[in-house]
Amino acid sequence: MDNSIKRLVLSIFITICLVIVSIPLWGFTSGKNGTVIASAYNDMEIDVYISDIPRLAIYSDDLGLTKAKATKLSLRNQNRFEKNTTLTFYLDKNSTVDYKYLRVSLNDNIYDLSKIEPVEKEDGYYFVLLNTDIKEYTTIEYDLRIWINNKVTNLSEKSFITSNFYTR
Repeated sequence: MDNSIKRLVLSIFITICLVIVSIPLWGFTSGKNGTVIASAYNDMEIDVYISDIPRLAIYSDDLGLTKAKATKLSLRNQNRFEKNTTLTFYLDKNSTVDYKYLRVSLNDNIYDLSKIEPVEKEDGYYFVLLNTDIKEYTTIEYDLRIWINNKVTNLSEKSFITSNFYTR
């Protein structure tokens, strides 16, 4: 009987010691896994959303801001920290309208693409429009207008542009 009681007390003691040691170790490894998963979403890109862009129209620069139909351009930061981003307008090289006649406005700021130095790559031209800080979990909305300046030449019914907006 004394032997069985000693074994029982010893097995209870060993079990308690294992539980005491294993719970902190288990919590530590669980926390590490959670940190690894969370770090995968640490630095996400800024989302760019553009609602429907209307047909391009020809306006003088002073009328484009008031006459061109506006659409929404949204920049959304899904990170848990403030992030700096550069909004870039992309124009495909296959576009038949020369970028020198294109105007882009964000709210009341008009960007004359002929006055912005493009970064030329194989597929097209990239124009840096603005650099901004976006706070964590915030969306910034702009009224976007794109039009063709009325000084354009060589424009036909089949003229088109292929464009997009990117952030870096």
